[in-house]
Amino acid sequence: MMQTTENGVHCKVICDNDIRRFLFLGTEFSSLKDQIKKVCSINREFVLKYKDDEGDMITLSTNNELSFALSCLDNRKVLRLCVILGEASAPEKMEVTCPVSEVGCGKKWKRKSGCNRRGKREGRERCGGRWKNLEGVDRRQIKIERLKNVIERLSKVPKEEGDFDKRQEKIQKLEHKLNWIQNNGNLDQGVNRREMKIQRISGFIEKLSKVPKEEGNYERRQQRIKKLQEKLEWIKTHPEEFEKPKDRVTWREKKMSRLTACLERLEKVPKEEGNFEKRQAKIERLRQKLTWMQSHPDGCPKRAPLTPEQKDQIELTRAKIRSLKESICPLKVQIKAKRAQSSTAEGTQKETLINEINQLKAEVIELKTRLAPLKQEICQLFRRN
Repeated sequence: MMQTTENGVHCKVICDNDIRRFLFLGTEFSSLKDQIKKVCSINREFVLKYKDDEGDMITLSTNNELSFALSCLDNRKVLRLCVILGEASAPEKMEVTCPVSEVGCGKKWKRKSGCNRRGKREGRERCGGRWKNLEGVDRRQIKIERLKNVIERLSKVPKEEGDFDKRQEKIQKLEHKLNWIQNNGNLDQGVNRREMKIQRISGFIEKLSKVPKEEGNYERRQQRIKKLQEKLEWIKTHPEEFEKPKDRVTWREKKMSRLTACLERLEKVPKEEGNFEKRQAKIERLRQKLTWMQSHPDGCPKRAPLTPEQKDQIELTRAKIRSLKESICPLKVQIKAKRAQSSTAEGTQKETLINEINQLKAEVIELKTRLAPLKQEICQLFRRN
């Protein structure tokens, strides 16, 4: 039977940063769960957990587990419970009038199957891109669907994870944008984008200004309003920026500008600060890389595929390298053991151990000299034209 006091069990429940305390007079786990659901106003599934004397979070789901948890209570007879909320039921998604496969994924590039995660240049192919110049595609409906998905994903993030205030501001901004597109938006190509942006930012400033001063973070809200007003003023005073075509910067130009900026930053460091020799070596490497990129505008030439003979040669060389490394490891273990013995030995025994250590070191050096040309051979095979 459950161990309870005459006045019941005092329960302290934490649910989504909300703490409630009540008296539980029942004896069944289902009664406890129903009471918590009523006290904390929970309208979805949840799991109850408590912390034991070892600091572990234990799940509570049956009458026997509840009885055991009550038997382990401290002197105050308070049962501390934590409510883990389940996922809310997903809202119904709007139907998209055209299949996504006809539109593309919205990215400029995508990796081919079998390519590594870094997405090398030769491993990427042209994707569908943004929704431009496509006949029969409802771009407005697709943008509405995408905004709804982002808002739904951000709303599911737990309150204690990340910056909650910043996330709520982003959700509020996206909701305003979504409402504006649904009511006033027209994403045909003939629409003046500058006017649309001015109307949307003006509406958002007006919405933030109507929020009462005591609600939320007033200072942060004022900073946002000021920032939006500056952005709106810039858009109004620079109409030519929306008329001229955007400058497309290639990845090669971005990388060259990044290398140039890094070189300038390293060259400005005083000589007496830090490791001067190491810094100079890095500057030299960056200069060589920048020179190579300037002299090879078409990028790295494609290499011919490995022939079966070259593949066999690489495997054979790798097997030799593995065998040499397996021979070096036990020698290093012996050296370490003999050094430990020599630290406590004296006289002739210590001299003998030192001579043995020197012989083992000579064997390791010899094996390493045989290892170096094998590694160089593999590098030469991979650096084929």
